[in-house]
Amino acid sequence: MARAGPCRKGPRTQLDTGEGGYPTYYILDAKWNPLGLSEQQVLLVGKLMAERKLTPIEKVLEKVHQELDESPEYEKIVETLKQHPASMPIQYLPIVTPEDQDYVSTQLKTGLFGVTKETIRKARRVVIAYSQGAKQGVGGHLLGRKVFGLVSLLRGVAEGVSLISPFPFHNCYCHRGRQAFIDAVRMINRRTTICIKVSPSRISSSSYPAWPESPRTIRW
Repeated sequence: MARAGPCRKGPRTQLDTGEGGYPTYYILDAKWNPLGLSEQQVLLVGKLMAERKLTPIEKVLEKVHQELDESPEYEKIVETLKQHPASMPIQYLPIVTPEDQDYVSTQLKTGLFGVTKETIRKARRVVIAYSQGAKQGVGGHLLGRKVFGLVSLLRGVAEGVSLISPFPFHNCYCHRGRQAFIDAVRMINRRTTICIKVSPSRISSSSYPAWPESPRTIRW
């Protein structure tokens, strides 16, 4: 997940959530493992915590009892937090906060990891990356030992599973296939701007049909 630059002060800049890319704010332990709170619960608890500062759960619970006792999420928050040791430190990590959501784009890459209808509906801009320019051949490979905690959550896969991102989109081998994919995204989110990202590398037509030779700007 990459952040293009500061966005809360001064001119607004585009934020790229990366592949899939939601949620964009978390309550994590010291090893960056999510605690199992819902997005709404994370926002409520996050307001009681300093950003990116490890705080013992017992201290967080004290503030929850004081500030959130009338919230409909109160009992579920307390139940979830009490599943962990009281002395365990946790942190609130906002990558993109709710006030910045209008400036978020999300990528649909060849592996489609973490991509759901809900993540597409949230994004004001969807970037379809049609190929892995720096990872030709078999594509990208994320080793299973790196797929844990937050990575597992964002990619939507079980922990410890190695992930392969193929070089091309295997469901888009012609212009009609690409247009059908774009149309599918448009049906999910009719308000989003759809952008196309294509590798500048030369690809043989037998393995992946090229885009039209003449340069042009295409908008959907």
